[in-house]
Amino acid sequence: MMDSLAMPTVSMPILDSLSSLLVAELGSLMRFMRDGAPHIPAASASVRRLMTELADDTDRRIGELHAMIEDTKEDDRVRAHAIFSLSHGDDVPASEFAYLRSAYSRLDGDKLKEAVFQGMTTDGSAG
Repeated sequence: MMDSLAMPTVSMPILDSLSSLLVAELGSLMRFMRDGAPHIPAASASVRRLMTELADDTDRRIGELHAMIEDTKEDDRVRAHAIFSLSHGDDVPASEFAYLRSAYSRLDGDKLKEAVFQGMTTDGSAG
């Protein structure tokens, strides 16, 4: 008997893409919430503290993405998604594109290098 509540199957690449887009957008939001944003000084001290913690957490996660990208024992698919997450978003810092440029020569495999190349097409700072 078929379970009427069974979840429909979803293509794994679609799920991966949606997840990567969410990560990129959250990173963009966290960078926007830094102290330099015009609305931050007007927030209460507790709200500013929470926003700072969220932004700091984003920095930690960017470091985790760097570690995934550089981990040669990690599956190339995971590494490629880490590259995508790092390079896509509305407000990716130029430093992340510089990181990807420097990491390119150390990457082993066409799939990873292609992921960097695709990510670099979103770089509006230097092309």
